[in-house]
Amino acid sequence: MSAIARNQVFSAVHTVGGLLPADMLVRISEGRDVPGCAPADYGVVGSRSVRDEAERHWDYLKSLWKDLRAHLPVAPPTDPPSDPTGRAVKEWVEPLFAELGFGRLAAVAAPGITADDGTKTFPVSHHWRHVPVHVTAWNADLDRRPAGAGTVPPQSLVQECLNRTSAHLWAVVTNGRQLRLLRDSSALATAAYVEFDLEAIFDGELFSEFVLLYRLLHATRFETADGEAPSACWLEKWRTHAIDSGTRALEQLRRGVQEAITVLGTGFLRHPANTALRENLDSREFHTALLRLVYRMLFLFVAEDRDALHPPVPDDAPDEVKQAHEKARKRYEKYFSPPPGCAGTPAGAGALPTATSTGRCASSWTPSATRTAAPNWRCPPSAACSTTPTPTRCSTAWNWPTSPCSARSATSPRSATPSRAAGARWTTATSTPKNWGRSTSPCWNWCPSTAPRSACSNWWNWRATPARPPGRTTRRPR
Repeated sequence: MSAIARNQVFSAVHTVGGLLPADMLVRISEGRDVPGCAPADYGVVGSRSVRDEAERHWDYLKSLWKDLRAHLPVAPPTDPPSDPTGRAVKEWVEPLFAELGFGRLAAVAAPGITADDGTKTFPVSHHWRHVPVHVTAWNADLDRRPAGAGTVPPQSLVQECLNRTSAHLWAVVTNGRQLRLLRDSSALATAAYVEFDLEAIFDGELFSEFVLLYRLLHATRFETADGEAPSACWLEKWRTHAIDSGTRALEQLRRGVQEAITVLGTGFLRHPANTALRENLDSREFHTALLRLVYRMLFLFVAEDRDALHPPVPDDAPDEVKQAHEKARKRYEKYFSPPPGCAGTPAGAGALPTATSTGRCASSWTPSATRTAAPNWRCPPSAACSTTPTPTRCSTAWNWPTSPCSARSATSPRSATPSRAAGARWTTATSTPKNWGRSTSPCWNWCPSTAPRSACSNWWNWRATPARPPGRTTRRPR
């Protein structure tokens, strides 16, 4: 069982073997982006929501659970108490299914449910229409043989029953403490189910987990119209929806990986410092290295998105632990945060910026015909300056960054340019007017005077004093 994928959805809900993915269960719990989650689909009448209806049943079931726990015999902390009188079934399990809309569960006639080929019988305890519901003893383990050699664990019993009977597609198995949802599966070596820890839910009063239980295991999720196959139920539709969504997500991931390999590979090969790479290129080895890099980045991004990179440090942690944590955080910010002011790519660029050793952003978009010999360095101004070129600043011969970078020049080379506060003077240029503005960051923004009002994508930005692109006549502050 340890080799089977086990994903925690909530603290008391796990999905094992990919029966229903965790993100699908979260959407079902929230009732969003999933068909069949409207109140009417659960038989809720009036203006009440499904969550309101679940809360009504929650209060009643909490009282039953409290009474049951008070009357069961005391057991060691590591072992569940025994239930010699069967009280848990009558006063807990049966009411639980009744509150989920099943009504009174019908007992399966002896000797049980027979396989389609007639060679084996499965002693399942109850059923609801086409859904087997197997209830075991309160202290039974769902994954262990109940009476030693020759017997079958409850989980395996129900799973084999589903696999060998065409009339049953979904089933439930429970001992009153844990409850599992199972489906017919062709995988004989692995298990697949969604498990609810009823002890944790009701002892810890985890209402959110109960809402998912109510939404996922309500009788309307198994229900089909007369004459329809079990595959027409909402559970099967949800599973199909999850498979389709996963297929689309994988296709999008594949395209994203391809684009990332192209962008990174192009950037590495074009970088002027990578002469040795270009002269000794092994395309197969290079592709493998790029693929490894992309998936390492994906792993990092997922870990960061789930706040798993730098877990919070307790207040009472030793000083050396706090210092190590702070060093790791700063190291992460240094290597994975963009330079100040570096944002997205300009309109039409079509590529993500990558950080360089000079602290600038290098875009790997294809240069225009007039710029093939020039390096394509670009970076939006720093935080103190304007973040993007706008038509009002790029449609004229002069580009004035917004506040606080706008109040910088006392004079300007053209009378049409508004007067600015003291701070810089300007020279003229002998060729096509260029547009340099100065800020205290320092940063310079350039935009050609002929740029369309709707977009100013052919623009350059240098932070501090990096080299200018070759062959350019510029107007500089002095």
